[in-house]
Amino acid sequence: MSLKVVICGGGVAGAAMAAALANTDYSVLLLEKEGEEFLGRSSGGETLRAETCRSFDRLGVLDDILRHSHSIRKGDRRELHHVAKGMLGHFRYDAFAPEYPVVHTHHNYIVEGIHRYIERSGASNVEARFGCEVVDVGEYRDGRREVVYKDRKSGELRSVEADLVIGADGGNSVVRRSIGIQASETDLGISYLMFYVERLSGFEYGRFTVGPHGFIGIFPSSENTLRLAVEVRISELGGWTRLDGARLRERWALRDPALKEAKLVKRGLPFHIIKRLSPTYVREGACIIGDAAHVPPPILGMGISLALNDVLALQKVLLEPVGESLSLENLRRFEEMAAPYNVRWVETNHRLYLWLNEMCADPNNFHKIPLGELAQMGFHPSENLGG
Repeated sequence: MSLKVVICGGGVAGAAMAAALANTDYSVLLLEKEGEEFLGRSSGGETLRAETCRSFDRLGVLDDILRHSHSIRKGDRRELHHVAKGMLGHFRYDAFAPEYPVVHTHHNYIVEGIHRYIERSGASNVEARFGCEVVDVGEYRDGRREVVYKDRKSGELRSVEADLVIGADGGNSVVRRSIGIQASETDLGISYLMFYVERLSGFEYGRFTVGPHGFIGIFPSSENTLRLAVEVRISELGGWTRLDGARLRERWALRDPALKEAKLVKRGLPFHIIKRLSPTYVREGACIIGDAAHVPPPILGMGISLALNDVLALQKVLLEPVGESLSLENLRRFEEMAAPYNVRWVETNHRLYLWLNEMCADPNNFHKIPLGELAQMGFHPSENLGG
């Protein structure tokens, strides 16, 4: 009889995990709280780094994701500017997998592409149930756990038994809490306010701009728009939400003068900045992946890369087990494979976040991270820095 795997959460991490187990001997049930109509609905913009595309390619889903992507190119980067000093250098987003492109797309288009791959592959062992919100995971008894979920359409509570529960249910993970994993969390008291503006010339590449008025990220979002990520203290959010287009443009231009002619298209949702790391990813009959296990500050677009690192590691230990595939000992191999990379990049992104804010106060703080260390993050200095 097939072993039953229940994946809680159908976002990028959960859908990718289902794809990783498609057409295997496992019986996979994917539970997603949103309705099926959320697939393909444009949501927040995403930049897929080259190594992220390489991971999607290893899963076999890259071509399906690229179908709806609006920008696919080699050699993409994020420029680093200071309002007074000009361009300080750039981070190469293809530094670790130059044979792959960097892709600009939307979050839900990625999820839709993964589901399209699962359907196209004819995987009869994968079932997706939408509108099903996981509310609890029971204790491990007799080799199984009970997953309780609410049918959001009928309001009924239902349950399913699982040999393995995979928590891919995001930062506020019900699975993580239910199986008794306490993550360490640093709340930075900051949000990124997201705005979409009409495309301006001079923004072939995305950029980070720092200065005395704060940090702003400017990224290609589509052929016609740019996405702005404006760093704002939580206590100041109310004031920003009351600003009209003209006043917003004044605020944006203080952070990057190139935005003085920007025209607002729409507002996005605020993005709360935290750093989260779980001390372990596994319990008997359960594990967590993606944002349920770790959340980096979103500086270098590493969130999806870390989630796919989890997926590929867990796929390997489940398909090439040492001993019983769902034993705690075998699941710990997944953690041993995935955690070092995840911890490194969560801490690196946190350090970069603090560094960018230090440069807002004083551009001379640039040298608080040595150029050699920045180079390991894919950074190339501009000529006026001697690089």
